[in-house]
Amino acid sequence: MALRPESITLGAPEQGIAGKILNHSLLGNVVRYRIVVNGVELAVDVLNRAPGDLYHAGSVVGVHITADALREVA
Repeated sequence: MALRPESITLGAPEQGIAGKILNHSLLGNVVRYRIVVNGVELAVDVLNRAPGDLYHAGSVVGVHITADALREVA
């Protein structure tokens, strides 16, 4: 299965599956997070809207993936 980093959304820990932020990279108008969810590392891209919206390393967030975002690759 595959999914694009921008198809994953982040929210409060009680919204979705709990994940832990490993780090983030600022890429202009995009923030790329590395997150661990149930032992699996994910890359998540979100729009860089405001400095107060950044999640820092160690933060626990809710990770949400819609079923239609998943693609079978093999």
